[in-house]
Amino acid sequence: MWIFFFMLITLTTALTGFGLVAYMMIAAGRRGRSSIKSKPSHILSIPVPGDPRSALKTVVRAVAGTGYVIDDIDESLLRVILREPESFNKRGFFYPIYFSDRGDSKTLVEVGIKPIMFAIHGPIVSRRHEQCTNMIRAALMQ
Repeated sequence: MWIFFFMLITLTTALTGFGLVAYMMIAAGRRGRSSIKSKPSHILSIPVPGDPRSALKTVVRAVAGTGYVIDDIDESLLRVILREPESFNKRGFFYPIYFSDRGDSKTLVEVGIKPIMFAIHGPIVSRRHEQCTNMIRAALMQ
Protein backbone atom coordinates (compact mmCIF):
# COMPACT_ATOMS: atom_id res chain seq x y z
CA MET A 1 0.00 0.00 0.00
CA TRP A 2 2.71 2.50 0.96
CA ILE A 3 4.77 1.58 -2.08
CA PHE A 4 1.82 2.30 -4.37
CA PHE A 5 1.27 5.66 -2.66
CA PHE A 6 4.97 6.53 -2.97
CA MET A 7 4.98 5.57 -6.67
CA LEU A 8 1.90 7.69 -7.30
CA ILE A 9 3.47 10.75 -5.66
CA THR A 10 6.74 10.22 -7.57
CA LEU A 11 4.90 9.93 -10.90
CA THR A 12 2.79 13.03 -10.20
CA THR A 13 5.88 15.05 -9.27
CA ALA A 14 7.72 13.93 -12.40
CA LEU A 15 4.80 14.81 -14.67
CA THR A 16 4.38 18.22 -13.03
CA GLY A 17 8.09 18.94 -13.46
CA PHE A 18 7.96 17.83 -17.09
CA GLY A 19 4.92 20.03 -17.72
CA LEU A 20 6.64 23.03 -16.16
CA VAL A 21 9.76 22.51 -18.27
CA ALA A 22 7.65 22.11 -21.42
CA TYR A 23 5.71 25.28 -20.54
CA MET A 24 8.96 27.23 -20.06
CA MET A 25 10.38 25.96 -23.37
CA ILE A 26 7.27 26.91 -25.34
CA ALA A 27 6.98 30.31 -23.65
CA ALA A 28 10.65 31.10 -24.33
CA GLY A 29 10.03 30.70 -28.06
CA ARG A 30 7.05 33.08 -28.25
CA ARG A 31 7.63 36.58 -29.60
CA GLY A 32 5.53 39.68 -29.19
CA ARG A 33 5.22 40.59 -32.86
CA SER A 34 3.66 37.25 -33.77
CA SER A 35 1.60 36.95 -30.56
CA ILE A 36 -0.02 40.39 -30.67
CA LYS A 37 -2.09 40.92 -33.79
CA SER A 38 -4.35 43.67 -32.41
CA LYS A 39 -4.64 45.86 -29.32
CA PRO A 40 -5.37 43.87 -26.18
CA SER A 41 -8.68 44.43 -24.42
CA HIS A 42 -6.99 45.57 -21.19
CA ILE A 43 -5.32 48.94 -21.76
CA LEU A 44 -4.23 51.70 -19.37
CA SER A 45 -3.75 55.19 -20.87
CA ILE A 46 -1.25 57.92 -20.03
CA PRO A 47 -1.65 61.38 -21.62
CA VAL A 48 1.72 63.16 -21.89
CA PRO A 49 2.88 66.43 -23.48
CA GLY A 50 5.02 66.23 -26.61
CA ASP A 51 5.09 64.25 -29.81
CA PRO A 52 4.72 60.45 -30.07
CA ARG A 53 8.26 59.78 -31.38
CA SER A 54 9.96 61.52 -28.45
CA ALA A 55 7.70 59.63 -26.00
CA LEU A 56 8.63 56.35 -27.72
CA LYS A 57 12.35 57.16 -27.43
CA THR A 58 11.95 58.09 -23.76
CA VAL A 59 10.28 54.76 -22.98
CA VAL A 60 12.95 52.81 -24.88
CA ARG A 61 15.72 54.55 -22.90
CA ALA A 62 13.88 54.01 -19.59
CA VAL A 63 13.52 50.25 -20.02
CA ALA A 64 17.27 49.68 -19.55
CA GLY A 65 17.95 48.42 -16.05
CA THR A 66 14.37 47.36 -15.30
CA GLY A 67 13.06 43.81 -15.29
CA TYR A 68 11.58 44.29 -18.76
CA VAL A 69 13.12 43.45 -22.13
CA ILE A 70 12.32 45.17 -25.42
CA ASP A 71 10.85 42.42 -27.58
CA ASP A 72 9.96 44.53 -30.61
CA ILE A 73 10.10 48.16 -31.78
CA ASP A 74 8.13 49.39 -34.76
CA GLU A 75 8.69 53.12 -35.32
CA SER A 76 6.35 53.25 -38.31
CA LEU A 77 3.44 51.95 -36.20
CA LEU A 78 4.69 53.86 -33.12
CA ARG A 79 4.63 50.67 -31.06
CA VAL A 80 7.00 49.05 -28.58
CA ILE A 81 6.45 45.59 -27.13
CA LEU A 82 8.04 44.93 -23.76
CA ARG A 83 8.45 41.45 -22.37
CA GLU A 84 8.52 40.47 -18.74
CA PRO A 85 10.51 37.23 -18.74
CA GLU A 86 8.89 34.16 -17.26
CA SER A 87 10.48 32.15 -14.46
CA PHE A 88 9.60 29.18 -12.30
CA ASN A 89 7.56 31.29 -9.88
CA LYS A 90 5.93 33.82 -12.22
CA ARG A 91 4.36 33.89 -15.65
CA GLY A 92 5.67 36.23 -18.26
CA PHE A 93 3.70 38.93 -20.02
CA PHE A 94 3.93 41.04 -23.15
CA TYR A 95 3.25 44.76 -22.73
CA PRO A 96 2.41 46.37 -26.08
CA ILE A 97 2.75 50.14 -25.84
CA TYR A 98 1.04 52.32 -28.45
CA PHE A 99 1.81 56.01 -28.99
CA SER A 100 -0.77 58.19 -30.74
CA ASP A 101 -0.97 61.92 -31.42
CA ARG A 102 -3.94 63.61 -29.73
CA GLY A 103 -3.69 66.69 -31.91
CA ASP A 104 -3.32 69.25 -29.11
CA SER A 105 0.48 68.81 -28.86
CA LYS A 106 -0.10 65.86 -26.55
CA THR A 107 0.51 62.15 -26.95
CA LEU A 108 -1.66 59.33 -25.69
CA VAL A 109 0.43 56.40 -24.48
CA GLU A 110 -1.59 53.18 -24.20
CA VAL A 111 -0.11 50.25 -22.28
CA GLY A 112 -1.69 46.85 -22.84
CA ILE A 113 -0.98 43.45 -21.33
CA LYS A 114 -1.06 39.98 -22.84
CA PRO A 115 0.19 36.77 -21.21
CA ILE A 116 2.97 34.95 -23.02
CA MET A 117 1.11 31.64 -22.76
CA PHE A 118 -2.24 31.86 -20.99
CA ALA A 119 -3.60 33.53 -17.86
CA ILE A 120 -6.97 34.53 -16.53
CA HIS A 121 -7.24 38.29 -16.04
CA GLY A 122 -7.38 38.72 -12.28
CA PRO A 123 -5.66 40.64 -9.49
CA ILE A 124 -2.15 39.36 -10.28
CA VAL A 125 -2.40 40.31 -13.95
CA SER A 126 -3.89 43.70 -13.01
CA ARG A 127 -1.07 44.35 -10.53
CA ARG A 128 1.61 43.51 -13.10
CA HIS A 129 -0.13 45.75 -15.63
CA GLU A 130 -0.21 48.64 -13.17
CA GLN A 131 3.46 48.14 -12.23
CA CYS A 132 4.56 48.35 -15.86
CA THR A 133 2.32 51.36 -16.50
CA ASN A 134 3.71 53.14 -13.44
CA MET A 135 7.28 52.53 -14.61
CA ILE A 136 6.40 54.06 -17.99
CA ARG A 137 4.54 56.96 -16.35
CA ALA A 138 7.57 57.73 -14.15
CA ALA A 139 9.90 57.64 -17.16
CA LEU A 140 7.69 60.01 -19.13
CA MET A 141 7.49 62.50 -16.23
CA GLN A 142 11.25 63.06 -16.14
